[in-house]
Amino acid sequence: MLFNPLNEFNSYVILAPALGIWAVTALNSSKTRLLGWITASISLSMSLLPVLLRPLFGNYFALFWNPMVTAVFIGISIYWFMRVDSPFVRSSSTQMISQN
Repeated sequence: MLFNPLNEFNSYVILAPALGIWAVTALNSSKTRLLGWITASISLSMSLLPVLLRPLFGNYFALFWNPMVTAVFIGISIYWFMRVDSPFVRSSSTQMISQN
């Protein structure tokens, strides 16, 4: 149901609290503070920019901007979880060192 073309606008309303929780959680740690600011700016841009630019572009800006920024957020999330120093990924060299 999420991101179905018939209810796409509601999907971004559902995504907004998740982005907010992610941003607040990331801002509480010094290691993830940059991710928190990026996530907060993504959330704010999804809510404010389409409204501010509606007189210039109509609703076409939101049709382009919201999916693009969501894809950027998904890409950042995948990178963040797959990076080398992530607690979610253990490299084979780390496993070999810890076994010796």
